[in-house]
Amino acid sequence: MNMKKRTKINELITNWIPGAVYCVKWLKENGYTYSNLQIYKRSGWVKTIGAGALVKSGDEIEWAGAVWALQEQLKLPMHVGGKTALEQAGNAQYLTFGKQRVFLIAAPKTKLPTWFRNKKWDAEIVFLQSSLFDEKLNVLSQADQGLISLEFGRLDVIYSSRERAMLEYLDQVPERHSFEEAHEIMENLISLRPKIVQTLLAHCNSVKAKRLFLALADKVKHPWLKKIDLSKVDLGSGNRQLIRGGEFDSKYKITIGKAHE
Repeated sequence: MNMKKRTKINELITNWIPGAVYCVKWLKENGYTYSNLQIYKRSGWVKTIGAGALVKSGDEIEWAGAVWALQEQLKLPMHVGGKTALEQAGNAQYLTFGKQRVFLIAAPKTKLPTWFRNKKWDAEIVFLQSSLFDEKLNVLSQADQGLISLEFGRLDVIYSSRERAMLEYLDQVPERHSFEEAHEIMENLISLRPKIVQTLLAHCNSVKAKRLFLALADKVKHPWLKKIDLSKVDLGSGNRQLIRGGEFDSKYKITIGKAHE
């Protein structure tokens, strides 16, 4: 290996973030040729975990290192959200036992690369393509979109804030989550930020999620709810029934499950 190639591999290995997956597409865009990468693999510096993805030899790779690559290198419009984000923030009552369940929420038509789909990760990945929020929300800052960055070592992974995560969670009630759990999670959300809640409700496409969010917040009497201007939130028309034999909330015109069966 000549000096130029040795310098190139030294630079790559030195700057490699521990625990990260590196995408071949990104490496090529940053000056590493197919020939370079083949040499690095044969030399044992890196190894493949599927077509299009490499890891540093000896690294322990978890799901966060792969999601970082999807977000940071491939720029896929996705984040960790819903119940996973609520659990991370300490607001989910019923934690998942056994293997962690990670909800990856992506824009419609987003496709996961084959290497990610085929790999057995240390968590159960639930991939959801969602149009819960309108496209106008995407032009706002990350913070105003209700998105935050969480550190996993030297990796920054994009998560939903509690405000956004709760709406994402409620969008999956009762199909994936129970009313009882939703009620108990909402009880814990005593310090949501009214400004972020207002923005998210204004850009939310799901009448069900909005009505359920407001009905539960009203039921547990959160003080931040008084700061929400409902005249700027489209709650649709007519009654909505999510479950037979539930409780009808006349203010938000939605039938929901009872808090405790």
